[in-house]
Amino acid sequence: MKKLVCLPLVLVLVFGMFSTAAVAGSYPEKPVTIVCPYSAGGGSDLMVRVIANIIKEKDLMPKPVVVVNKTGGSGQIGKVYVLQSPADGYNLTMADIGNAISPILQPSIKWKTTDWAYLANMVYEFNVLCVKAGTFKELPALIEAAKKSPTPFTAGGTSTTGGPDSVCTVKLNKDAGVKIAYSAMKGGGEVLANVLGGHITMGWFNLSEAIGQLEAGKLVALGVSSEKRLKSFPDIPTFKELGYDVTYLQQRGLCMRADTPPAVVDYWIDVLQKVRATDEWQQGYLKMNHLEDGWMPGEEFKKWMIGQIDEFQSTMKLLKEMEK
Repeated sequence: MKKLVCLPLVLVLVFGMFSTAAVAGSYPEKPVTIVCPYSAGGGSDLMVRVIANIIKEKDLMPKPVVVVNKTGGSGQIGKVYVLQSPADGYNLTMADIGNAISPILQPSIKWKTTDWAYLANMVYEFNVLCVKAGTFKELPALIEAAKKSPTPFTAGGTSTTGGPDSVCTVKLNKDAGVKIAYSAMKGGGEVLANVLGGHITMGWFNLSEAIGQLEAGKLVALGVSSEKRLKSFPDIPTFKELGYDVTYLQQRGLCMRADTPPAVVDYWIDVLQKVRATDEWQQGYLKMNHLEDGWMPGEEFKKWMIGQIDEFQSTMKLLKEMEK
């Protein structure tokens, strides 16, 4: 009797093994779509298009990879679209800090951080605090002036409360003992115009946004939010070496539904690792855009993303305390 009872279970397990093998052997049978939940021309859009082009040029997959932009809701429109698509591996999307903090910031969101299969993080980009040339040459001088100023200095950025720019401002205020005001703007262009126009004292930028003005001598970078100095701009000091615990990285990776067959998830991790190994990625994309290699595959990436939930909640607590 025991053998008869166990037989169905054995058949299920064996069938499951063959099903997984079949998926691994036949996937992909049609074009795969990477849904970029942000506008064309931005950093996320550029990354996924570079990935798609390298896959095509290096013949890394038997079927094409198509990039589609589905924008709105701070990235939620595109991500929800992928979650509502079949869990067959034919729809991918961005895995960024929004995967961790959006369910906290937007209670109406029905999905959780663990509803995703994290394929790999690909890129790190850091915040650079810049001022108009001729105002300040070093961060300590700005901090000293901010302490003496009868009105608060203002830092411009593109993120709302809880985003990278506002978090970096909060951390700098806490460690430096100042009260720099934060102003959220529509885009990096608006921040740049306000800094160069003298309307605000400083602005937070991705290095790729500020590179032209830095090289032209119109902006001065006072600090970068990385743990170590950037290879592409070694002259910019880190906040940490200046005595301020202002570290924050912006990362970009890819994910798909958590219930996607494991063989398909592994397939994509392998493809992305091959993309990362190409000169087109290392030199043509990372180096040319002053980005850092952020490789973090599979489970390691998932653990990191889940860890960001606690870190974000601690930051929000700090924000509330500073508002009192």
